[in-house]
Order: sequence, then structure tokens, then C-alpha cells
Amino acid sequence: MRGDRGVDVRDVPPAPDYVQSVAATGVRIRATSRWLNAVSVDADAAQRAAIARLPFVAGVRPVARTRRHEHPLPVTEETPSTRAKGLSWPHLSALHVPELHECGLTGAGVVVGVQDTGFVLKHQAFAGVQVIAARDFVQGDDVVADEEGDTPGQQHHGTGVLSLIVADDGEVFSGVAPGVSVILAKTERIDVEEPYEEDYYVAGLEWIEGMGADIFTASLGYSDWYEPQQLDGKTAVVSQAATVAVANGLIMFAAIGNGGPDPKTLDAPADVDGVIAVGATDFDGVVTSFSSRGPTADDRIKPDLVAPGQDVYMARSDSLVAYEASQGTSLSTPLVAGVAALLLEAYPELDPAGMLALLRDRDAARRARQRPRLGFH
Repeated sequence: MRGDRGVDVRDVPPAPDYVQSVAATGVRIRATSRWLNAVSVDADAAQRAAIARLPFVAGVRPVARTRRHEHPLPVTEETPSTRAKGLSWPHLSALHVPELHECGLTGAGVVVGVQDTGFVLKHQAFAGVQVIAARDFVQGDDVVADEEGDTPGQQHHGTGVLSLIVADDGEVFSGVAPGVSVILAKTERIDVEEPYEEDYYVAGLEWIEGMGADIFTASLGYSDWYEPQQLDGKTAVVSQAATVAVANGLIMFAAIGNGGPDPKTLDAPADVDGVIAVGATDFDGVVTSFSSRGPTADDRIKPDLVAPGQDVYMARSDSLVAYEASQGTSLSTPLVAGVAALLLEAYPELDPAGMLALLRDRDAARRARQRPRLGFH
């Protein structure tokens, strides 16, 4: 996605002797960041002081915490709709996705990086999903479903998010862009006792960008450690990394958060200029009360877009066949990312700014239908 620029100095990892010196203080190295020239560690007060005294250390700061993810609404015993796409019809039709599907767009050839709490790929909705790579940055392996050491149910949130993009379950349920290929990163824990470490987010984002993803989406956000005046798109660690990702050409989506309706309740990295922040509406297009609001600390308008995020059906992680209704900007965000994948298939020259402009264009679907199909894929 970087065109002719290739790699730059930010792709050089932190100096190995620096990392070794930090480890020699007795801390556990949790993650490293090329873009931020930093390491994330588990350290007590004495170890933090020792690290701060190292001559090459520019500064030491605590990791951030995130708001709790929303819980799903009660499951309803609803018979799938007789319309095509069944339970997914309400949110697909609200976004005019069927019109894009009718002109042959599925997201084929587009690579989407999805970052979340974990993923169950045995659900029948994912029978045909094309997974390029998967990585668990929390446990340090390639298992993105629940495993020993995870809080049971950790995979639930990510499974639902992923289904909104790539599901293909016949007349029962469809994702927005079932033809995309995906790169999956598990970077988040759900245990309430532990800090939600944004450093894993940075590690996953760097990995996904390095794998050559076209689009990145994460329904994760960080704000509990930050004051509203720090949500300026430059202060939060995840925001600093997101700024690099967008500059590298990665089209990036972030949930604005579920801290509404008060102003300045958004999460990082939705505060970054260039990251497409997504809020939630009901099916009448009314912004939900829970959807976080901007503006950013420097008075930029956020979110950039809104999409259905209430009574939206998604795949359940505790079943291989079932779906459930849920709510949150966590659902709005992958829906918009899926639409972006369809548009990127039709307009592969789009960069992050061009994608945002096109998503805001009410005539985009009409033009996509009229565009000649020769030479797409």
C-alpha cells in the first residue's frame, strides 16, 4: 500500500542491545514497536525507575485501559426472514449493500485485517472464509480462538465482528463482503482485573500493515487512562501508531466507542485525523444514545460516519450455527469496513482520504453499478 516508498526508518526494530538492557532490569518484555521505537513491559515501581535511568530511554508511561465491551442483547427466537440474506437483511439493506452485490461486488481481491479479542472459525458462517494469516499477540501463538489461559468467552466479540464482514451462510446470513481475504489479530483480553493493553493493539496493527492488508478494522478503543484533552489524535499510543498506518496508505476504521451521549466521549484511535471513526444508529438512522461523541480535543468532528449498531445480528461464538442480536459501535464499524472493501474492489486506486470521501458520497453505489466490470478481477 506504500507505493514506491517501500520501507523507511520507522520499520527498523528497536536496537537489540537497548531491548536487552531493558530486559536486564528484570522486567518481562511484552511487545515491541518498530513505528514507535518502543517496548512494552511488565514492571514494578523499582524496575520502572531503573528503566527511566537508562541513557537511551526517552520516557516511561503506563499502558492504557479500555472501556468494557458491550454485552449482546438477549437472543430472540426469530425465524430467519424470507428475504435473501435472512437475519442480515435489515443492516445490509440499510447500507445499500444488496445494490453493490447485484453489480458483482463481493470484496474479491481485497485483504482486510481484523483485530479483536479472538475468533471462532468453526461457525458455519465461516465455512468459505479465506484466512491469510492469524496471530495471537496476547499468548504469543497462532491460536486466535479461546485457549488455556484465556478468559472463557473471550472469542465472542471478535467472532461477531468478523461475521458482519465475511459470513456466507446462504439465505440465513451474509456478511457485507464475503469475498475478501482476512488477516486476523487477537490483541485484547476481556478480564476486568487486568489492564487492557494498547501495546498489543500496536503490535497487531504493525503486523497486519506489514502483511500488506488493504483495510484494517478494529472495534477496540482506549480512553480510561486519558483525559478528554488528550484525545487529540497524537497522545495515545494507539493513535500514534494509527497515524503511521494511515500515512503508509492503510485504510483504517475504528469504533468511536460506547460512552455517549455526552460530548468528547470518543476513544483512541478514533481521534486520529485520517482514521475513519464510526458511530452507531438505529435502523431509522437516529444516532443511538450509547454511541460516543466528539469533537476531538482539537475540535475536529468525530465520528466520520455512522452505520446501524442496534439490534444487529451477528454470529454466536458458543454455537456453530446460531446468531444473536447485539448492539454497539463495535458492530457499526465492521459493517462500514465491509462496504469499503466492496468499493475498493471497484475502485482499487482509493487511498484513505479517497475512501472516506467516497463513503460519504450518496451516489457511490449508483456509480459502482454503472462502472464497467472488465479488468476488475
